[in-house]
Amino acid sequence: MSKIEKNLKKQCQSEPEREFELIVTGSLDSKTAKQLGLEPLSGLDNIFSGTLTGSKVLEIADIETLESIEADGVVEIFNEDL
Repeated sequence: MSKIEKNLKKQCQSEPEREFELIVTGSLDSKTAKQLGLEPLSGLDNIFSGTLTGSKVLEIADIETLESIEADGVVEIFNEDL
């Protein structure tokens, strides 16, 4: 199973120079995270955010301690009862 969300992976492959805003989960020490261009999300263990090129996204997917790489964005819920 790929660590990179399916649509994000396709975009990274077709646009390797494009920058993507990401949420990354997994175990990284602060030095490694910083070197990769990722910042820890305050109060959340093993969750990072950052902006990386498509080629860099594909590259970091090989890091064994990472669990998932997803595009960051607004999550909306639709509920007629609200």
